[in-house]
Amino acid sequence: MKTITTRLCILFLFLSLTSSAQDFMGFSMSNFSGITGAYLNPASTADSRAIVDIELGGVDFNLSNNYLNLNKEPLRHPLNFLDSNFQKQFLREPINGNTKNMFLGVSVHGPSFMIRLNPKNSIGFTSRVRTYVNMDGLEPALARQLYKGLKDTADAFQVLDNKKLNIEAMSWAEYGITYSHVFMDKGKHFLKAGATVKLLQGLGATYLTISDLHYHVTGKDTNAYVSAKASLGASSNMSLFPFKYTYPGMSILGLGGDIGAIYEYRPDYEKFKYDMDGQTNLDMRWMNKYKFKVGLSVLDIGRIKYNSSTDSRSYAGDINIWTVAKAQPKNVAALDSMMTAKTAALRTPVSNTFSMSLPTTISLQADYQIYRICYVGLIANYAFQFKGATNAIHELSRVAIVPR
Repeated sequence: MKTITTRLCILFLFLSLTSSAQDFMGFSMSNFSGITGAYLNPASTADSRAIVDIELGGVDFNLSNNYLNLNKEPLRHPLNFLDSNFQKQFLREPINGNTKNMFLGVSVHGPSFMIRLNPKNSIGFTSRVRTYVNMDGLEPALARQLYKGLKDTADAFQVLDNKKLNIEAMSWAEYGITYSHVFMDKGKHFLKAGATVKLLQGLGATYLTISDLHYHVTGKDTNAYVSAKASLGASSNMSLFPFKYTYPGMSILGLGGDIGAIYEYRPDYEKFKYDMDGQTNLDMRWMNKYKFKVGLSVLDIGRIKYNSSTDSRSYAGDINIWTVAKAQPKNVAALDSMMTAKTAALRTPVSNTFSMSLPTTISLQADYQIYRICYVGLIANYAFQFKGATNAIHELSRVAIVPR
């Protein structure tokens, strides 16, 4: 019988839920979004419909994977999560040859604000704490062994491979100053651009990289032969054996940023002019004037540098006759002993510092007016994965259609 802890870990790692493509993506595309729109495109704050916008807080959550599917029944009846047969009854394992990946993103927004200084200029301040977890490159055979608790004999007596497995996690706080400006306002054509400069404070990071893994499963809980290169590390405010976290993170303060631009096509701009109190040709600033608009932004440029934990390790070598079920080191010294006792495994030096890249994303936004206040929008995000980098978290690449 699986323990409650095991079931909750499986749910955390593989639950197939996706709640949003980017922070509050539908609302963020609107000219009424105020400071919230700056998270998607910093140019959006220029020519905002609001003079002042204040955000007290908010939460954005995203959990996704391409391995296990969850039956919706436990979502309707949460006590099913405690069922001893939870894994068999409510999780489904589609069989295919695709590499398995998992993504978790949580963003907690702090107090933020935007001020429209004049018709052409706006400034803003944003604050939020973010946590990202990525798992990439898990081959189907190894995924199945882990899911079955190393009890799947379907691959017994076969030499299996996993080219590169990456697991990275990072939490950080960011404080941003946004400035945006209207560069062109000529009748039908309107163009604005903006940028956000962020102060980055790392709260903690950890990584596990396994490359060129070859293993030979001979029976329950036993790998007869393992060959791989592995790196395991964390920031200096974390202990891995046993796990312990100390707040705040011991990172070196860094800088990051977002940049973006938005073009609007306004074929009927003259309809949004009025005269009042002796003044003529005034803009109806409270109205959207475009038939369609297109935006482009590059988000989360930068990286955070951490001091390495004393538990950080790097190994390269071979292990023979390894009973995995008994391989549960209680501290880093036990890990060293376990690795060196079985092999020719060589421990290689680890740097005193490491850097973790932010989840850099290129975002394309488009919005079209169907009728009066009815719009349909599109957001297409391309997430850089920095496959050549040792440590880098990333967003998900995706396309979303947003009617509003």
